[in-house]
Amino acid sequence: MTRLLVSVRDAHEAQIAVDSGADLIDLKEPERGPLGAVDPFVAEECLRMVDGRVPVSLALGELLEFGSTDARQMPPGAAFAKLGLAGCAEHADWQGLWAAARSQFTADTDAVAVIYADWQAAAAPSPEDVLEAIADSERAGVNGQVRRPCRAVLVDTFDKSAGGLLDHWTIDDLSKFARRVRQTEMLLVLAGSLDHKAIKALLSLAPDYVGVRRAACVGGRNGRLDASQVRRLCELVRGEVVKREKVEALP
Repeated sequence: MTRLLVSVRDAHEAQIAVDSGADLIDLKEPERGPLGAVDPFVAEECLRMVDGRVPVSLALGELLEFGSTDARQMPPGAAFAKLGLAGCAEHADWQGLWAAARSQFTADTDAVAVIYADWQAAAAPSPEDVLEAIADSERAGVNGQVRRPCRAVLVDTFDKSAGGLLDHWTIDDLSKFARRVRQTEMLLVLAGSLDHKAIKALLSLAPDYVGVRRAACVGGRNGRLDASQVRRLCELVRGEVVKREKVEALP
């Protein structure tokens, strides 16, 4: 069953998203980049407001800008946290840095692997390199990890001015990638400036979540979250999922 992830920038927007039917609240500050982190007190306010009604995900910025101070400021209670890998293709030991950062997440917070669809423009590792790094970490048990290195994989776009997800990857590309992720038993999240048409196309791949910000706002991704937009997106996702399930159930 595909669910709707809505990116919000504060507790007020989180309240709108939860009340309008969002399945997962993703906390980020869009003016700070594709995975811009909010201030710690904003994250704490959001987690208190949501109060466990739906899972919350934290964007933490880019790995190469993430430090031990940032890790210590992470509030407990988030289900997921993610770091972008922009610039890491040019760093000799990005895998070690990533594993070390993940080891600082609180016990109740699972890591999300971020793959930028426009990874060349972001100077990020390729999708294959990211999945291989996860597999290597899992085999080696880096830093004594008992839990899996990453619970989910997010495919997103780095340059929000250069088109959406389907401007970078075809549905066939994404279908092949989705099969690889399912083999690892990680959750699959698809995002990246998705509009209603793109969401309809992506639902045929049955991702675990589709993620939106721009489509849920008035005034673009830096605008204000709109309750009616969120409700329409929920109806779109759930309606298309039900429609697909009915078709698949036909003899």
